Amino acid sequence: MFKFFFIPLFTLFISFLVQASEPKSTRTLEEAIEAFTPRVRAELTPYFDKANIIYPPDKVTLLAIKERHIVEVWATSGAKTSFIKQYFIWSASGDSGPKLEEGDKQVPEGIYKVIGLNPNSKYHLSMALNYPNEFDMKWAKADKRHDPGGDIFIHGDSYSVGCLAMGNKNIEELFILAVDTGIRNFEVIIAPGDPRKRRLERKESDPKWVDTLYKDIESAFKPFNLR
Repeated sequence: MFKFFFIPLFTLFISFLVQASEPKSTRTLEEAIEAFTPRVRAELTPYFDKANIIYPPDKVTLLAIKERHIVEVWATSGAKTSFIKQYFIWSASGDSGPKLEEGDKQVPEGIYKVIGLNPNSKYHLSMALNYPNEFDMKWAKADKRHDPGGDIFIHGDSYSVGCLAMGNKNIEELFILAVDTGIRNFEVIIAPGDPRKRRLERKESDPKWVDTLYKDIESAFKPFNLR
């Protein structure tokens, strides 16, 4: 049985403000939900059934691994957390290391929340992340970096600068999964590599606080053990 979803006015407001670029369409959030939900639920439900997780789940965590160009979807229902499926990242600019300033073309690294859903992105659909978060702002201030950048999205299409381009079919699934789960229950952890396979190490050119960031990311990955 599907949960009834509620999109607060704040989210609707954000959906029109946070855009990856100029919109291609004028569809509303409700229209996007109506257009994509039947296919997405039909596509995703068997994966959740196989994992023995009720759809929609209580919580979703996306593990974005830059080095492998993949996003893993993990879902929690009650006390059970299981791997659901993974998606290929079609495009992500930059290399390992966190985003430091506007224009550096880096994809951020850290633990983020989805704060908005945009049905009118130039890149089909997009999900806005709360970059810079509190951790990012703390170290930007310490480093005297006045513009750490912003407008970071997970979106469709196959081109991106500083965001994660997932392709249109994939973003439709992630977008509706976020709607059904609720964006307050949607976490995104972005890592340079997979800390379950080897310890994350900062580059010599990275600030020393990146050691702390990587320890946080390693801890955040621990509940998601592929066996």
